[in-house]
Amino acid sequence: MMASARRWLAVGALAALAGCPAPETPPASGAGPPAERSALAAQVRGGRPSLLAGVAAPTEKKRIMKEVSAELGVECDYCHDVADFTAPTANKKIADFMYARYALGLAPRAGGVATCAACHRGRARFLGDRADRERVKQEMRDEMVAPFRTHGGGSVECATCHGDKLDQPFLPR
Repeated sequence: MMASARRWLAVGALAALAGCPAPETPPASGAGPPAERSALAAQVRGGRPSLLAGVAAPTEKKRIMKEVSAELGVECDYCHDVADFTAPTANKKIADFMYARYALGLAPRAGGVATCAACHRGRARFLGDRADRERVKQEMRDEMVAPFRTHGGGSVECATCHGDKLDQPFLPR
């Protein structure tokens, strides 16, 4: 997905979270996605914003999913039940959580929007062997704390993402 399209999706979704109406037209600068996309991106499904909420065009859904697959380094069956692509799965729940909590809650200090690739860099399980706790801590500080800020402009700290669960899984099960 083009950076401008990602930015526009994030703007629409953030507007929905803030209770503001999504803009009806893309910004004048640059080629944004159609106005329909910005409104669709702002929809909320089950109390959680979703990158695909309301995206009706199968070609657009497929394009977005291919991008997510590449950013995570996975195939479709990593998140989907191939017998029923619409069925809920544990990894879909995690993807919605990650999108709502991190892609919408954090912003790269260098500009743009947070995407799956910002942390995952083509690997679904991006920290590797977690037995070397010092290496993991350093990688987290270098790759996931320092490069980001909150959308409010605040600093990102361990608790920004982990809360008080630093030694426990923090993703939904």
